[in-house]
Amino acid sequence: MRRVWTVGVVGMTVFCCAVLSAEGAKNPYIDLKIGLNNFSRVTELIYTKYEKEPDLATLYEQTWLSLAKILPATDVIPSATIPPYSSSREIRDFYANRIEQAITLTARKQPDDATPSVRQLWNRASSALVGALEDPYSQFLPAEEHKELQRVLSGEPDQSKQFYGVGISVDWDTTGNEGVLVISPLPGTPAERNGIRAGDIIIAVDGDLLKNWEGTSSEKLTKAIEMIKGEEGTEVKLTLKKPSSPEPVDVILKREPINPELHITKEMLDKEVGYIRLYSFYAHAAEDVLDAIRYLKTEGMTKLIFDLRYNPGGYLDQAVKVADLFLKKDDLITYTYGRNSPERYFYDESTGTDGLTDLPLVVLMNEWSASASEVVTGALKDNHRTLVVGKKSFGKGSVQEVFNLNEGAGLRLTVARYYTPSGVSIHEKGIQPDIEVERLTDEEAEAILQKDYNNVSRLSRLLERDPQLKVALQYLRGEISLAGIKKDPLSKDGVKKDG
Repeated sequence: MRRVWTVGVVGMTVFCCAVLSAEGAKNPYIDLKIGLNNFSRVTELIYTKYEKEPDLATLYEQTWLSLAKILPATDVIPSATIPPYSSSREIRDFYANRIEQAITLTARKQPDDATPSVRQLWNRASSALVGALEDPYSQFLPAEEHKELQRVLSGEPDQSKQFYGVGISVDWDTTGNEGVLVISPLPGTPAERNGIRAGDIIIAVDGDLLKNWEGTSSEKLTKAIEMIKGEEGTEVKLTLKKPSSPEPVDVILKREPINPELHITKEMLDKEVGYIRLYSFYAHAAEDVLDAIRYLKTEGMTKLIFDLRYNPGGYLDQAVKVADLFLKKDDLITYTYGRNSPERYFYDESTGTDGLTDLPLVVLMNEWSASASEVVTGALKDNHRTLVVGKKSFGKGSVQEVFNLNEGAGLRLTVARYYTPSGVSIHEKGIQPDIEVERLTDEEAEAILQKDYNNVSRLSRLLERDPQLKVALQYLRGEISLAGIKKDPLSKDGVKKDG
C-alpha cells in the first residue's frame, strides 16, 4: 500500500511524533538496550527479508552520517581510518560500533532540553537505516506510530481523538523532496471547497518552508501534520505548488471537525446503476463491499460502478477477497514473488452465490489508485471481467510485511512484488485503463462551481463535475461503443515475471 497519513487527515501509514514512556525517560540504559536490540533486529530483517540484496555497509555508512547530524558534538566518535580492502562486513561492523559508542556516550550524560534522548537517537538510527534503502514503502515505526498504523488498518474508529483540520490525505513528496504531497482532499472538507487537488504539493505552512526543515521525511511529515491540524475555527495558510500553476499559490483554510473514519460510500445513480466508492482496503473492506452490493441490489441495482480512485491500498487479503466477489472459482487473482519469499498464488475460492460473476461492472481508477487497488483492477481487467475507466494507476506493486519489535515498535518492510494474472509487474508502470478520461482542470472545476444550478438534477451536476464517472455511466447504459477495444485472451499457462 502506498503510505499516506492524516491532517484532519486520513491515510494509511502514520507518522506521529514518538512518545517516550515514563520508564524510558527515567532509565536511559534500559532505552539503550531496547534501542540496540531493535536496531540489530531491523538489520537482520533487512538482510533476510528485503526483496533485494542489500548493501549493508553502505546502509550503515548512510545511517551514521544521518545520526551524526543530531548528536551532541562531544558525543561524535572521532573519525578513524577504515583499513584498505576491508570486507563489507568489516565496514559494516566499523559503523555499527561507532553508532553504539556515540549513543552510549549520550546515555552517560545528564540530559538537557537540547540533547536528544537515547530512545530518540536509537529510533533515528533505525529510521535512517531503513531510509537508506531509498524505498518509500519501508519504514521503521516507533511505538505510537506502529500502534496507530494497526488501528487505521483495522478500520476501527479511534474514540479518543477528535480531529480538527482541513481534510486531506497526504504523504511526503519523494520526487522533488520539497514538501507534503496531497493524495486526495476528503469530500465536503475545507480543502476540497477551496480547490486543493490531488497532486498539489504543500511547500510551506504558515510561511515556513518545509524543504528547510531538518530530519527524516517521516519526521518532517509529522511536523507538517501537527502544524496543519489545530483548534476548530482557527486558520492555517498553506502554500501550494500546483501542476496547473507556474507560481506557488497561497490558500487560507479554516479548520473544521474532520471524519477520519470514512471508508466506503454507496448510492444508486439511476434505477439500474449502483455506485460504490472504496477509500482504502482496511481489515473489513471486502465484507463492507459485499454488504453495500447487497443493499444496492435491494434498491434495484443490475449494473455497478466500483470507484477505486484515490484509494492508496491496504491489506492484500482484502484485495483478494474483493476481487473474489466478481470472479469465477479458480480464476487467478494475483501472485507474489520475493528474494527470500516463496511464490504465492491467489485464486478465486468463491462459488459466486451472490450472483456477482456476471454483474455488468466498470472500475474507476486514476493516478492515485495504488497497491491493493491495482491488485483488484489488474485481476478484473486480466480476467476480462470489467471495463477500466480513468487514468493510468500509480504503479505500486510491492508487498510489505509489518514486523513487531521491542516495546511496541515495528518495521514495515518490502518483502516481495505482486504480479497480475497475465504475469505483469505493474511496479512503477501502473495499469492502463481501457478508456482514458482526463479529470477537469482547476479552471474548469472552478467555472462549474460558479454556475447557477437551479432546476438541475443532482446527478447532472455530479456528472458535469466528474467526466470519468460520466463515461462509466454512459458505457453501462449502452450509450457508447467499445468495438475498438482489444481484449487478448488470458493465458493461464507459463506465467512469466517481467520485473
